[in-house]
Amino acid sequence: MCGFVALMKGSVTESEQGFIKKGVQVMSHRGPDDEGFYFNAHIAFGFKRLSFVDLVQGAQPYTTSDSHYTCLFNGEIYNHHALRTQLQAAGVTFDTHSEIEVIIELYRHQGDDFVKKLRGMFAIVLYDHVKQRIVAARDSFGIKPLYYRLEGDTLSLASELKAFKPEAGYAREALNEDALSHYFTFQYAPEDETAIKGIRHVLAGALLTYDLTSGLKIERYKPFKVIQGSPTSKTPASKVREAIMESVHAHLQAEVEIGTFLSGGIDSTIVASVAKKVNPNIKAFTIGYDLASHSEISDAEVSADALGIDLRTRKVSATTYMAAVRQSVYHMDSPQADPSAIMFYLLSEFAVREVKACLSGEGADELFGGYPIYKEVDGLKMFTKMPASMKKGLLAVSQTLPTGMKGKSFLERGSTPLRNRYAGNAFIFKEEEKANLLKFKGSHWQTVTDPLYDQIGHLQPLEQMQTIDLHTWLKGDILLKADRLSMAHSLEVRVPFLDDVVFDVATQLSKEEKIHGMTAKAILREAFDDYLPAHMKQMKKRGFPVPLAHWMRTELYEEIRDVLTLEVAVPFVDQKVSLALLEAHRMGKDNSRKIWTIMVFILWLDCYLNPDV
Repeated sequence: MCGFVALMKGSVTESEQGFIKKGVQVMSHRGPDDEGFYFNAHIAFGFKRLSFVDLVQGAQPYTTSDSHYTCLFNGEIYNHHALRTQLQAAGVTFDTHSEIEVIIELYRHQGDDFVKKLRGMFAIVLYDHVKQRIVAARDSFGIKPLYYRLEGDTLSLASELKAFKPEAGYAREALNEDALSHYFTFQYAPEDETAIKGIRHVLAGALLTYDLTSGLKIERYKPFKVIQGSPTSKTPASKVREAIMESVHAHLQAEVEIGTFLSGGIDSTIVASVAKKVNPNIKAFTIGYDLASHSEISDAEVSADALGIDLRTRKVSATTYMAAVRQSVYHMDSPQADPSAIMFYLLSEFAVREVKACLSGEGADELFGGYPIYKEVDGLKMFTKMPASMKKGLLAVSQTLPTGMKGKSFLERGSTPLRNRYAGNAFIFKEEEKANLLKFKGSHWQTVTDPLYDQIGHLQPLEQMQTIDLHTWLKGDILLKADRLSMAHSLEVRVPFLDDVVFDVATQLSKEEKIHGMTAKAILREAFDDYLPAHMKQMKKRGFPVPLAHWMRTELYEEIRDVLTLEVAVPFVDQKVSLALLEAHRMGKDNSRKIWTIMVFILWLDCYLNPDV
């Protein structure tokens, strides 16, 4: 795992070389093992390396011996051995054992189609000296980050948004207020935009090409991912099991020690138990709180004992948690208000003391139907065949009921079309609430999701929800925190569920194979029934629960109040509204997620509008 900055223009100056050098230093946490640079008249490349494969010869930027190609690569290619063998059979001779040389030779022989052959998580920037063009690609799930900016004839690319930050900080005019408005709905700035105007994400599963004559072009090299589902599927649980076991095995490839995260949930337990079969001495890591009601440590300890896994545990106090917030906000790039992200940051800090990479269970919920909100598909079934006129009447009735009254939410959700109510796994502020809170205005949240719903209207409700989460929540929340907050400590996180082979199996499943009665991820549980400890088989999903509601009324109240009143927030947020939410929370109403979203936004402003320290 690594970090890079790249630039191409008509004539590279010392100023552009300085941009590359500064960007590499800003991202030094992504690669403490080595750094390298390549400059010529048209390109400037910089690289920080965290080495896993070919520790001696894998330095970057890598230029071929014939000087035809120079390449940067961040990630892991799990089928690089097989691709190397195929290329050797075609007459290719290799100088190193590195993945990057396989990538280049694949491009040499197959052109832009090379990326279709890669299995793994990656961001790639390749310069073709003969054609004088940049080719860049990002993996199909968006596991690895890749940002770009085009100004005049200058194309810049980087692994993190902070590489673009001016020394004086951003001016307000540079902020993408539309994306920041969406943040208050989704708790993250949805891709492919960012919080900064003019800087965007390369789409997951997309290939970017650029030359000084044709300009910039971005096209999908893989189709738009859809959780298709099947009304009649009878997928054998063994097929699910085989795909996941093979993926875990592939994700354990490395020349350094790899550990595994182990929470109290089934996803990490499945990954850890399979990894244990491959490496009996694998180390596991977990994190929790002194508050037993919110901690998964005891569950993880029982699982580790049952599986015979060597488990390391770390307990976190409110003080430790809050001390890590500002650093986490900085490393996130755009604001992201998932409270569990701070725990991921602290867990990564803990694990990297002993291992260089960890397996994790991200993606299983999206692929196999694990989120509790997915169960509402059955709960709202009675509304499915109701005439539109009746639903309209019920919606009108629901709006006359007092907030918090039993049945109000049920009527609202059941009588509202899915695309008008489901923004994804999180929905923090409604549009009218944002209008009351924010001093700036963006577009309606549905401008993000409507283009997605337009492509999936033929799917059943569960598969629509899964697909929306796959393209919004997974990239904007789950994978963002997994990459940025692990790499903040130079730890690589690998996610075996997010593999094309696993996806191909998951997308064939019926609703009943995912949600059976009140059981989520039913076929996943069945597939690994003999792997899961007994205490876990009926356990409800928790997922790094944070005792925010409690802390905001007690230990963290004063500190959060101080953040809400920071001067940097005045042009953006109505502080009276923020403080009213905090005081209402202190008196008993749970506003914890709304307050946290505002607080993270203010800390992000403080990081990115001010000069570097």
